[in-house]
Amino acid sequence: MATTTPINQFQIPQLADSPNIETAIQPFANAIDQFVVPRFTTVAVRDTRITSPTDGMVCYVTGTGEMYRYNGTGWVSAVPRVRCKLGTQNFSGTTLAGDADLILSVEAGSRYKARYGIYYGATSANDLKINVLGPPSSTVQAGWLILTSGATTNFDVLEGLTPNIQSTSIVAGGISGNVHYGFLDVYAITTSNSGVVNPYFAQYVSGGTTQVFGGSWVDMWKVG
Repeated sequence: MATTTPINQFQIPQLADSPNIETAIQPFANAIDQFVVPRFTTVAVRDTRITSPTDGMVCYVTGTGEMYRYNGTGWVSAVPRVRCKLGTQNFSGTTLAGDADLILSVEAGSRYKARYGIYYGATSANDLKINVLGPPSSTVQAGWLILTSGATTNFDVLEGLTPNIQSTSIVAGGISGNVHYGFLDVYAITTSNSGVVNPYFAQYVSGGTTQVFGGSWVDMWKVG
């Protein structure tokens, strides 16, 4: 009879073993403990419980709402977190205001990537400003790709300041009165403090109404 299971090599108690239930069950229980996905309330609790993680281990942290994978050097996202905008939000005036739905928490001393898909419409062309704010002392770097009538109209690469993408924001292009789609690739978020990352919207030129529609989305994953 085999002494270990064929895939994960769990030890199988043998008839010739000394009759000690604790000794017989402990190796199997220890092996199972490494393969069942554990759930923790915070990353601090996780790090207290898992003192020697190994490459490929996974866990879930309810406090961040994230599934993590250990990559040999640190805990990173096993899958991206996704948020979708539930309804239309109107923006009037040039003062930036935070989006109500596309908010995700981040940890201190970490690196992230994120992607935003924004459906928007405006009374005037080029009348959407976008900014992405992280916790204090964060840096955010992003590129904005505008799609209008199925064609790529322009691509801007913007280097991040602290804690915003840039002081003047991204000016999104488009034809007035239509619904447009913009893709915001946030290719580097570096945090010193914990908090949230949130997109902010406003009009570039005040007048009429700019709308960000339901169905807009964000996904984010921790990379270091």
